[in-house]
Amino acid sequence: MILCAILFLAWLFPKNNFKYDFEKDRPWNYEDLKAPYAFPIIKSKEELDNERKNVRINFVDYYRIDTSVQYVNITKYENDFPDFYQNISTDTTLNYNKSDSIYLYVKGLQLLNEIYEKGIIKNEHNGSPKGKIKVIEDNLSKELDYNKLYTQIKAFKYILDSNEKDKIQSKSLSSFLENYVQVNIFFDDEMTAKFLTQELDNILPIRDKVQDGEKIVSSGQLVDEAIYRKLISLKNSYNETKEGLSSELITFIGYFIIIGMMLYLLLTLNNLFNKTNANNLRTLTFILLILVSFSVIVKSVSSFAEPALVYAIPFCIVPIVLRSFLGNMLALFSYFILLLFTNFILPGKFDFILIQFLAGTVALLTNINTSRWSQFFSSVSIIFVTYCLAYLGLHLIGSGNFQNLEWKIAGPFFLSSLLTLVAYPLIPLFERIFGFISNLSLSELNNVNHPLLKNLSTKAPGSFWHSIQVASLAEQAAINIGANETLAKVGALYHDIGKTKKPIYFIENQNSEINPHDELAPLESAKIIIEHVTAGIDMAKKYKLPNSIIDFIRTHHGTTKVEYFYRQYLNQNPDKIIDERLFRYPGLLPYSKETAIVMIADSVEAASMSLNAPSDEQINAIVDKIIEGKIKAKQFDNCNLSFKDIKTISKTFKKNLKSKYHTRVSY
Repeated sequence: MILCAILFLAWLFPKNNFKYDFEKDRPWNYEDLKAPYAFPIIKSKEELDNERKNVRINFVDYYRIDTSVQYVNITKYENDFPDFYQNISTDTTLNYNKSDSIYLYVKGLQLLNEIYEKGIIKNEHNGSPKGKIKVIEDNLSKELDYNKLYTQIKAFKYILDSNEKDKIQSKSLSSFLENYVQVNIFFDDEMTAKFLTQELDNILPIRDKVQDGEKIVSSGQLVDEAIYRKLISLKNSYNETKEGLSSELITFIGYFIIIGMMLYLLLTLNNLFNKTNANNLRTLTFILLILVSFSVIVKSVSSFAEPALVYAIPFCIVPIVLRSFLGNMLALFSYFILLLFTNFILPGKFDFILIQFLAGTVALLTNINTSRWSQFFSSVSIIFVTYCLAYLGLHLIGSGNFQNLEWKIAGPFFLSSLLTLVAYPLIPLFERIFGFISNLSLSELNNVNHPLLKNLSTKAPGSFWHSIQVASLAEQAAINIGANETLAKVGALYHDIGKTKKPIYFIENQNSEINPHDELAPLESAKIIIEHVTAGIDMAKKYKLPNSIIDFIRTHHGTTKVEYFYRQYLNQNPDKIIDERLFRYPGLLPYSKETAIVMIADSVEAASMSLNAPSDEQINAIVDKIIEGKIKAKQFDNCNLSFKDIKTISKTFKKNLKSKYHTRVSY
């Protein structure tokens, strides 16, 4: 799984061989840079977009003349004119003679030819605002003034005006000619698109050229727009001149080495600070999932969105969620590794990495209580202020003044801060998927009204009181050695729930002198006592307690023996070969500081109940004896308790027990 993660990340990261990191309006942090060879200066995306926009604005659309329209309509006019004249000549009010017939015929023919020669276009325009169009006739184009072309309405008006000025009354001719005026210039979308594409393709992506050896930027110089374009152009040119596949493979190997080293350090740190989850597949999967997922998100946003939107990615979710399950140290280091991965994806974004590091660390230090929404909202405010202050500080460092602050960046900052609230539903989701436990779940379980605890208090009140006392001891000891006190306390509350199956067989629940074990053989009694562990596990699973809590039930007796009944069996059967496994708890051994503390607290509290007004010496002796017995029985071999931790636990238990049993004045 680690190998797959390394391979995927190495493939995901850009194959960028340019070794300089830079940002616009930030000082150049390297030595003077000269051009290693001549290269073109590439235009920015904004420049290219503006040039394309201007081309579209000034582009002249193409039209095509259909010469057949003129021929068809003129021919039709010539054929229809005799009938037309025959009809109007019968009108005695017009007083037409033969010479008028010829005149009208020629007049109409001239008007139609004149109109068609200029051209008739539809009453719409898709061309440039200059009013020019290009008209294609016989594969030759000519530019015409759109405003000088006829539309059908303009042509009708021209015919009418021309005839009214004539000495002969020819309104009838005007109406007749309208039937032969049709559009003969049509918009050619195919040709327009073709030539527009050609003009757009002719836009050069380069602005200028940098000569070999020309100084690009001096050390400490501010990277303005012109220098920034040169650096971007050099970066692109440098990568394009590499040897293709061979260069990418070498870069991939470099990523593989660096990513592998970082993940190795991360897992080593996990083993150092979180031995509970060392070599735990679920924990490893969880960490790698977070790192890979956020890397993919950063890659996607940086590739398809505006540059400023990368600040809207809620990075602060990572330390908050990781801390809930893995602790502060591992959460912070994992977050730092994620930011290093981000630096590969966003080279030159030093400001981005620093701002996210400050905001994430603040989110970690705000110590959000994931069981309270109000803490989340206050943390959102603190994170947002951190973003803004960090940006302001970096701007002042880079510019030396308060001018040109990009206030619009506050939008992505606020969105990122607000999206931190997503951590709230993510925590229980990850709990279910990976079997973790968070403070939110612990707070819910740390309630004596939970059905399992209510059942314990009703059916086995002595065991319930014993669990309360063990929880108190375990919580204080966990605090003193830096363990998870809430986990230890909750685990202690549930460690004896299996005793509700047969409560009367446990001495703390016996209210009379009758002891049911007196009627049983030692082996049968031992079996009943041991069964409270397996019964408790079954009950916990039925109520879907987290595995982390069920483990306290599994481990609170470890693999120790039911000593009392084991000795009783020895006395009754001195000559028999004894299978000790029949008297031994099934385990597991404690694997964490918290489970080890509960094991000791359980034995110490039970043993102290057998003492009547014990002295300090008796309390010291019984605590030391129990701890030494556990060590001798190798019950702590799988957990990370140090000698110092054991000494601190011992002192804590002695102090608490002495406070509990201190002598009171009789009244």
